[in-house]
Amino acid sequence: MIRVAICDDDSIFAYELKKYIKDIKTKNNLNIQLSTFNSSRQFETYIESGGSFDIVFLDIMMPDIDGVSIGKRIRSLFDTILIYMSSSNQYFIDMFDVKPFGFILKPISYESFRKVFFTVYEELYNSNIFYEFKHNKSKVRVKYCDIIYIKSHGRKVILKTKCDEYMFYGKIKDLYEEFQHFKFMWIHKSYIINYSHISEISYDYVVMSNGERFDISDRRKKDIRNLYIQISESSEVVTD
Repeated sequence: MIRVAICDDDSIFAYELKKYIKDIKTKNNLNIQLSTFNSSRQFETYIESGGSFDIVFLDIMMPDIDGVSIGKRIRSLFDTILIYMSSSNQYFIDMFDVKPFGFILKPISYESFRKVFFTVYEELYNSNIFYEFKHNKSKVRVKYCDIIYIKSHGRKVILKTKCDEYMFYGKIKDLYEEFQHFKFMWIHKSYIINYSHISEISYDYVVMSNGERFDISDRRKKDIRNLYIQISESSEVVTD
């Protein structure tokens, strides 16, 4: 799940941004938990009590506490991708101390925001999002982007990464509920693969980055083709 926060005292703009994110969530089947804060004081109270987010869209000019001060507090509490927002670009210098990922100049169209969002999503996917599981009585954390595939093996599953292989108890159907939001495709009742590690794909099979080949089940071929196109289009937005 991706935890997203919008903090902006401009309720009209915040509502518009909220609609954009909900539309992106629905159209791309993303597991997003969205929280909206209409005052910096309200937001500060929430994060001071232990709340945290993967992505924060933060207004710079707010009446209670300015966005730069809030940004500094965020950096001291948790790691996140911070996007500043403002109707003026005169605050660029002030923002540098907080090291934001980006800046949105208000107003912003849906298509422009969509490009920003998927750029952020790609960064999130490639950086600090981990899958956590138990292996040999130990807790293991691996980046989603490093996972090549998951394979059903009786009552257990095999998780293959670029460097390691793990086996643990689990049902592939349950795992897909989690993995489908991070560019994974359930191509066969026994295999879930990572789109980013596909080196070759046809209507009938895929070849992964480590050279392994998996057949696509007949009943999934049409859905997999459509999903591949959908993920490809989202990824193309990032490289524009």
